[in-house]
Amino acid sequence: MSGDTAFLLGATITDANLVSCSAAEPDTTRVMPDGTVGEVLFNPATNYAIGAYAYSSVTHRVYKNAAGGVNAAQPHTAPTRWIDAGPTNRWAWADWYRSTATTVTSGSLSIVVRPGSISDVVLFGLEGVVSVRVEVLDAPGGNLIFDRTYSLLYWPSGESPWITYYFDLPQVRQQFEVNGIQPANASQVTLTLTGTAGQPLSLAAALFGRYQALGCAEYGASARQRPFSKLEEDDFGNVKILRRGFTSDIRAVAYMDTSEANAIKRAVDNVADVPVALRISRDARYDFLRGFGLLTAEVEAIAPNDSRTSIELKGFK
Repeated sequence: MSGDTAFLLGATITDANLVSCSAAEPDTTRVMPDGTVGEVLFNPATNYAIGAYAYSSVTHRVYKNAAGGVNAAQPHTAPTRWIDAGPTNRWAWADWYRSTATTVTSGSLSIVVRPGSISDVVLFGLEGVVSVRVEVLDAPGGNLIFDRTYSLLYWPSGESPWITYYFDLPQVRQQFEVNGIQPANASQVTLTLTGTAGQPLSLAAALFGRYQALGCAEYGASARQRPFSKLEEDDFGNVKILRRGFTSDIRAVAYMDTSEANAIKRAVDNVADVPVALRISRDARYDFLRGFGLLTAEVEAIAPNDSRTSIELKGFK
């Protein structure tokens, strides 16, 4: 199928290495779960009602009040008073969940980070994005070593490429990766997403790191939907669906020369219980075989010079 089967462990993004993001914090236009508009910074002197929302500038996360009243403790230090309700809009792209996305209505989103040495960038949950530009400096204020712009539009294959081009609507990739970046220990990366002016665009996750090979996948790789919704049925057959979204788990089998098996086993062991991005192929037709979650792999010696890896990714929502 492809020799491009690989995983990527993304650099952790914090206040220390996020240089800038064009999405504001607080987002004054965000509609909160209680119907109020705008993210509100936690104030230790405020008399909060139960169910009120406030965000912490320390964690960049939003919290829902569960106790009411006045309490000076920061929300992340008072779990009995505050329930974590997810990231602020500015930081949603940097958490571990594809169900939380940074959304802007300006038609473009710009993010500048200093992730250290990288060779690849992986993007998930792209909505309303038609092009991606990646610029890399070898150090802050240093030399430009990478600058490319990519269109996310593509035409699905059909009987005739020309018929497809002229009569079918282009599709927009919701997942994308950039490869071939020259590594530099102090690199600074500028990521610019562009959509249609005045229309919203979203980014659920951006990972900066280096792909590590898992071998050559055989045909038969699968992505299986795993729903979190619950079906409630009473004694009379009346049904109620509690909608909770879903994720996808990926399974594949890849082959490699036995001389590579030890390195692959060590690489997978090093990311145990740490979420990673997985791709089975670079081909856009197999974008459904990309995911983010916990990776496990069983490495087998099947012949003197041949080994096999059974790969499973438990996807995150």
